This record gives sequence, structure tokens and C-alpha cells, in this order.
Amino acid sequence: MSVLSFVEVSEGKIKKASVEAAYYGSKVAEGLGTDSVALVLGEASSDELASLGAVGVKKVLHVADAKLNNFDAKAYAKAVSEAAAAASANVVVLSFNQNGKLLAPRVAVRLNAGYVPGAVALPEFNGGTAVVKKNVFSGKASANYQLATENKVIAVNPNSLSPVRGTGTATVEALSLSV
Repeated sequence: MSVLSFVEVSEGKIKKASVEAAYYGSKVAEGLGTDSVALVLGEASSDELASLGAVGVKKVLHVADAKLNNFDAKAYAKAVSEAAAAASANVVVLSFNQNGKLLAPRVAVRLNAGYVPGAVALPEFNGGTAVVKKNVFSGKASANYQLATENKVIAVNPNSLSPVRGTGTATVEALSLSV
């Protein structure tokens, strides 16, 4: 079992919101006592990908296909769900940005997973159940979502968690998917 974080790149650089999602995923993995794995679709340098180790990612799965440089929700959902199966991930973390709002529900359906959009705090796990806090009513209140499914998809609100950078580097592995 592991935690898979989907990391978006733009023009070969990792997006800020994706760094936050990777940090969130590494903290969830730390709480579960498992490994944090990141998935990157599209072209990026190996140094850029290895830098995710500074936020706690142990391994980066990289699909360096030029066809994936432009976001397509259907193709990305298939790729993320296949990567989750390849990494034996029960928890998938994404950013709740424009692309994440399109991608996360599709991934949740493909994985038959519970889904929390716009998480603002780290989940609390009790056995196989996770309780995730999110803002509701335009941020005037908060709600706790309980995920009792085996697989879980969590979309993290941008700027809700500040990544603390360390000195680690992640190992980068090429992944071949049929997208």
C-alpha cells in the first residue's frame, strides 16, 4: 500500500499547487506508515522530478509522453488510475485547482473510491476510515467528511497547507502506460 500524489507540470516545471498536494500526500503516507509516490505526466527534467523528495516523496513515477503535455481529463484519469494500481495506492491526492476539479471525480469513479473535494487539513485515520476536513458555505464553516471506502481520493485546496522542505531527493522511475 502507498499514497499516490498526482503532480502537474507546465513547461517542464512543477506547479506550486502540485508541490502542496505532494507534501499533503507525503504527510498522509507518514501517518499511515507507508511510502509516498508521485505521478508526473508529460515532459520534465529528472532534476525537477527528484526535487519532490524535499517535500517527502520517496518515488516519482514519470510518464514522459509528449502527448500528455496538454491536459485531457479522460486520458489523465485513465493514467492516474492505472498508476494507482501499479503503485498499490489506496489513497490518491490531487490539487483542487482547475484541472483537479475535472480529474479527481473521474479518478474516484475509476477506482470506486470515496472522494473529498477541497480538503483543508490532514485526515485523521481510524482503522480503514478517514475523516477529512473541508470548508463549506464559502469558507464560513467547515465540515468533516468520513471516507469508509477502501480507496480514497482527496483533492487538496491550494494554499491550505504550507510545504516544509527538507533535503531529500526522490528516485525517478519511468512508467509505461497505454493512454
